[in-house]
Amino acid sequence: MANAVREVRGTYLGKTCGADLSGANLTSASLRGVKLPHADLSYATLRRADLSRANLAGASLREANLVEADLRRADLRGADLSGANLRDADLGGANLIAANLVGANLAGANLAGARLNNAHLGFATLTYASLSYADLAFARVTYASLTSVDLTGADLSAALLDGTSLEEAILPDSTRWTPVTNMKVYTNGRRALSAGGE
Repeated sequence: MANAVREVRGTYLGKTCGADLSGANLTSASLRGVKLPHADLSYATLRRADLSRANLAGASLREANLVEADLRRADLRGADLSGANLRDADLGGANLIAANLVGANLAGANLAGARLNNAHLGFATLTYASLSYADLAFARVTYASLTSVDLTGADLSAALLDGTSLEEAILPDSTRWTPVTNMKVYTNGRRALSAGGE
């Protein structure tokens, strides 16, 4: 299966109901611009795969291994990435509007300029991730770890941050956020905050 898909670029592999690639091993596959809307890629291994500019809108990537994957400018609107491992993945400029990232590992990931409006990031790990200039308006980022995350210029307007740790996060004045109840701001050379839970 991996060899058949390895050199596909810009090819439509999905159907209206979605292609079933669950559990597929697509390690280092070149899938730039591939069209797989509503595909089932749950439990798939896409480690170091090139999925830049891919259309994965509504796709299921539950528990998928996307470590170091290239997802720059990918369309992941409404995709299910719950429990996915996206450690050190590049999601710069990706469209993750209304995506489900509950419990996902995004440690060290690049989400600069990503659109995460209405995304669900509950219990996600974003330690050392870059969310600079990302749009997280109305996102649910509850009980997540954003320790040492870069939020330069990010929009957190009306984002739900209950129980989320932003210890040592980079939050310069260009970061937009709406204060919520029980929010505390800590200073330690850089401005950081912790919402709820303390």
